[in-house]
Amino acid sequence: MLSINKFNPNKQLLKVMSINSIAVFVRLVTGFILSKAVAIFIGPQGLGIVGNLRSFMTSIQTIASFGFYNGVVKYVAEHKNDQNELSKVLATSYYIGFISMLGTSMILYFFAPFWSNYILNSPEYTHIIKTLAAGISLMIVDYFCLAIINGFSRYKVYTILNVTTTIFSLLVTLFLLWQYQLQGMLYAVVITPALALFITLTIIFKQKSFVGLLKASNIDWGYTKKLIEYSLMALLTAVIIPPTIIAIRNHIIDVQGLTEMGYWEAMNRISNYYLVFVTSLLSLYLFPKLAAVETTKQFRKEIFAFYKTLMPLVIAGLLGLYFFRHFFIKLLLSSEFSPMESLFIWQLSGDFFRILSAVLAYQFMAKKMTKGYVLTEILSAIIWYSSSVFFINKYGYQGAAIGYFICYSTYFLILIIWFRKYLFK
Repeated sequence: MLSINKFNPNKQLLKVMSINSIAVFVRLVTGFILSKAVAIFIGPQGLGIVGNLRSFMTSIQTIASFGFYNGVVKYVAEHKNDQNELSKVLATSYYIGFISMLGTSMILYFFAPFWSNYILNSPEYTHIIKTLAAGISLMIVDYFCLAIINGFSRYKVYTILNVTTTIFSLLVTLFLLWQYQLQGMLYAVVITPALALFITLTIIFKQKSFVGLLKASNIDWGYTKKLIEYSLMALLTAVIIPPTIIAIRNHIIDVQGLTEMGYWEAMNRISNYYLVFVTSLLSLYLFPKLAAVETTKQFRKEIFAFYKTLMPLVIAGLLGLYFFRHFFIKLLLSSEFSPMESLFIWQLSGDFFRILSAVLAYQFMAKKMTKGYVLTEILSAIIWYSSSVFFINKYGYQGAAIGYFICYSTYFLILIIWFRKYLFK
């Protein structure tokens, strides 16, 4: 094993960033095309409804996979050269995930009218929820395969899959949006992740021994306990954060309306264009590194090396986006979305602290610090929702962006206090 002193985190991080930047560039281009199409065909009102469905799917994906993604990444990375242990990890996570997926699918299907009314503010979208229930199995198998590829640190393969599925999803979405407007967009949201499996399988099944590792006889109950420690954290996020966002959107609708909610959702989509670059770096690079470090000194070295390399780029990007916000709104959306300019200062400031926080928060998952993760996650959700509701009541939809900033700036301070011994001693 390489000594930490012989390892240059900046060099490898820059390598991963350069590979990852290809996928991010493709996502930016496809995101630009899709944003323009959405602005033309469904406008702010439709965008808000689509945003609720996306948030709901984030929860469903985690719940249906039993929150095993990070656990699979960790233990595949740890045992990738030990076929016996690897088979235990894969078989255990696959079959428990299958049971979770089946239960989730049934709940979605049989209670589709309830979910349609709660998530999409109307029972008329029941067929969308039932389509999601039917396709969830394909989505979770794809999710499982991506975790394996990530665990093996196959950065190039991961990037190829990201680029291919992004382009494929864009084409399918544009066709459905063009043909069926809002209904087509909602269908695209639920079926494109499922269809992505067929692209992933062309890569994953080139591993000759992969299928053999999934025999039910390889299930190991010892790994069940280890994986559940990761799933508890992921499931907590799934049942707290997306529902919090949905509740904030619904409150904007109650106070002002669908159009104003669409402005806030459009701001979130712009944030997601660059946040996906950071979150993928955290998943691909930082999480495996933090899982491997054994001392406080190594942790501190990894964290500050990541900050030093990444944050100057983040600051430059956020400043550029703020000063040219009027241009980007017209470029990415349309002049119909001009009222959202007032959101930028609060949203971008919140994104800055969100990135700082995410780097530290990965230590919770890397070292299975469940108690700390649960406490800080619940606290941040309470702060986010309560501050958003307070400021929405006072300032309208702009209050949602203010609440977002308060949430993540406070969350970052909480994490600094929690990890003070790791960072400053």
